[in-house]
Order: sequence, then C-alpha cells, then structure tokens
Amino acid sequence: MKEWCNRNDENMHAKKGAAGIMNVGAVIVAAQDLAQDKTGNEELETFLPMLPIEGTTVIKREINTLRKAGISPIIVVGGYQAAVLKNHISHNGVVFLEDCGKRA
Repeated sequence: MKEWCNRNDENMHAKKGAAGIMNVGAVIVAAQDLAQDKTGNEELETFLPMLPIEGTTVIKREINTLRKAGISPIIVVGGYQAAVLKNHISHNGVVFLEDCGKRA
C-alpha cells in the first residue's frame, strides 16, 4: 500500500449538485517519470505535465477542460517533480496528492 502525504481533504468528499445528483470528480495522474523524446542523437527530457501547449501547459489545459465540463473535485497526483507541479497548479483549486515514494 502506498503512503500519500500533503493531502488536502477539504475538497475530496463527493457533493450532491442540483436535483440531488452526485457530482463527478476526476483524478489526473501526473506521477510518471520523464518521457524520452529522441531527436537525432540528442535525448530531450520532458516532464509532460509542464509541456507548453497553446499558451498554457498540458496540466493546466486538462484542469481547465475538466472545469468547463463541470467536473469537481479535481485531484492531481504528483510524484516526480511534485514540488514544481504543486507550485505550478497551486491557484487552480485542485486537490494535490503527493506520492512520497517518488520525491525529486
């Protein structure tokens, strides 16, 4: 069993919306290792959630897409570069969980 730390439980409980229908939440797993993008003989290390895309980053775009669909709560699980990721999404109203076994 994994140990999770830095939890913010205030938004983790399911809430009932209009007409007593349960809201749907989402989990974004951003705890992978680096992806290797090979261009010629060079290896570029890319942390995919922070990859720039259309004026934002992949992780912020995912969060915005889920928000527009009315999905709440949104839980982001971070492992590799968790501190960087947590800081990057800190003002997006998401619950952040850190996998303590993958600190970097």
